[in-house]
Amino acid sequence: MDVETGLRWGDLTGLKVSDLSLNYQVATVNRVLLELPISQTANGTPYLFKDYPKEGPRANLKMVSLSDDARACVSHVIATRGLTADDLLLSMPNKAGGMCQVERPTFGKQPNQVLPDRWTVLRKAAWPGGLPISRTYFREQVWRRGIERAGLPYLKFHALRASHISWLLAGGADLPAVMELVGHIRFATTRRYTKAMEDAGRRAVEALEAIKRRHGFKRRF
Repeated sequence: MDVETGLRWGDLTGLKVSDLSLNYQVATVNRVLLELPISQTANGTPYLFKDYPKEGPRANLKMVSLSDDARACVSHVIATRGLTADDLLLSMPNKAGGMCQVERPTFGKQPNQVLPDRWTVLRKAAWPGGLPISRTYFREQVWRRGIERAGLPYLKFHALRASHISWLLAGGADLPAVMELVGHIRFATTRRYTKAMEDAGRRAVEALEAIKRRHGFKRRF
């Protein structure tokens, strides 16, 4: 879902079902999830919500339109985990809470496949809507395993956000619009992605010139 929205980790993991509107077409970032030393949270866990935005009026809430694939993913998670409005969209699994049979979403490309042994949501007194998923658990048990199964070289989760921004710019979105959409404070931060695209384009042209020289191509004018 992150490659479809470009949300930061704290924005994504802070989403509740109630933050989704218009039949899951729009997600509103009302809060950011922080991971801190337990001594700083006063709830017995290393997690704490902070209202979004961090500064300025609440009128500046971030709203993200969801693609068809992102909506299908969200619908699948909500349905298979039995989530309600106050539940976190992403939370830790409850190994002791019973297993359930769920289907793998295929977005209409082929019949769904039933997968066994998926965990139910882990709930705590301080987190009745689901204990937030930790960075470490996600990185080692979800992200790294998924990359290995796909046979890909390791990339940080942030690469999904970077890909989203690059896709927007490659598709013709202007810099100010992308800057506002992804929440960059400095114009130079968004500009870096266009520089990477320019470098990639230059390397592609150089590769083309090398091929032409190798095959003796001569300029006609």
